Amino acid sequence: MLKLLSSSVWNFMLFPVILSGIFLSFRFGFFQLRPKTILKFTKQSLRDKALRKTTFTTLAATMGTGNITGVAAAISVGGAGAIFWMWVSSFFGMGLAFAENFTAIRKGNAMKILSESVKLKPLSYIFAVFCVLSSFGIGNMAQSASGISALSGTFSVNPIIIASLTAIVCFLVIIGGMKSVGNVTEKLVPILSSLYIFMSILVIVKNFEAIPTVFADIFSSAFGIREAVGGVVGASVKTAVVTGLSRGVFSNEAGMGSMGIVHSASGDDNPFRQGAMGIAEVFIDTVLCCSLTAFAILTTSSEYIGADPVELVISAFSSVLGKSSGGFIAICIYLFALATIIGWEVIGETAFVFLFGERSKIYYKYIYIVFILIGATICLENVFYIADIFNALMALPNLVGMLLYAKSDAQNKRARL
Repeated sequence: MLKLLSSSVWNFMLFPVILSGIFLSFRFGFFQLRPKTILKFTKQSLRDKALRKTTFTTLAATMGTGNITGVAAAISVGGAGAIFWMWVSSFFGMGLAFAENFTAIRKGNAMKILSESVKLKPLSYIFAVFCVLSSFGIGNMAQSASGISALSGTFSVNPIIIASLTAIVCFLVIIGGMKSVGNVTEKLVPILSSLYIFMSILVIVKNFEAIPTVFADIFSSAFGIREAVGGVVGASVKTAVVTGLSRGVFSNEAGMGSMGIVHSASGDDNPFRQGAMGIAEVFIDTVLCCSLTAFAILTTSSEYIGADPVELVISAFSSVLGKSSGGFIAICIYLFALATIIGWEVIGETAFVFLFGERSKIYYKYIYIVFILIGATICLENVFYIADIFNALMALPNLVGMLLYAKSDAQNKRARL
């Protein structure tokens, strides 16, 4: 039932998200095609301590287990062609990310835009409710379930013990507020991402002779060229398109409103700079990390349709790490999950405070920690289905607010420096 509901919701939401990305990319002059400007603003943000914390908090929230097992699952279901459509999704996701952050600096987060700028206050409460639920789902339970399961299964440790230790660590971090979260994420995310990127590149370089074949498989499968030769094309291409597009949206969260919540609290007064950082974050999360996972798998395996996602990743890294690959992947999955749990607490707490007031903040923190323990004890598959549903329902009011605001604001017709 949950699987059917999740599939139905995303089949309905997927193309509105992509079409919104296309519209807002046009509206803001395809800012994602200005690499020099994006690089300039990225350097400025990373040099500023406060802005750096914002950037890594956002990356922590988006760079979860989806960058590893999520990509493997997309290949298992949609084949190599899913990666091409993931790239398409990420390109327009960059446009969404720019618009979301640009608007967040000028007018505030999605709740403020809906309630004040476009005068749809009921939608602001709907967004906040689904944002809180998403923080418990994809931001918390899905991550704790994946990370704790990976560690406990690999190292034969009771998952309740790992969950309890994770809950204690997370509480010690989030009790200090966004500053404390930023202090942790600006250290954890660069180290973890760099390590994973480095090891992925090693795998790809070791199997570099397969790279031309992988590119050929990605493009031929994306458009059904190989299937067309055999006379069957429709179903396989549709699967590749839907899987790839949804994986891109799921991975970078562009259009959900979560990114704007963090960046609106950055203290920056330059909407272009924070918009550019949104583009950089989508690029790092989806174009870079997800693509490296995909190429590590595709250069080492030709039998990936229907395969177990975790086994695909372990098999890829075993070409470099040997028997220790299982432990490496388990630790990476856990640490990515931990970073996401910490990052999403800031997002969910903001929505919770919007609904119930500033004094409710501490209660949200306690509830959030409890969901870490819940995530370690329930079915992972069901958690992801629930999270998918809340993510889609969260994105809908956010996109309505962004599109109405962009339409009403003539100054945003083309973003100019």
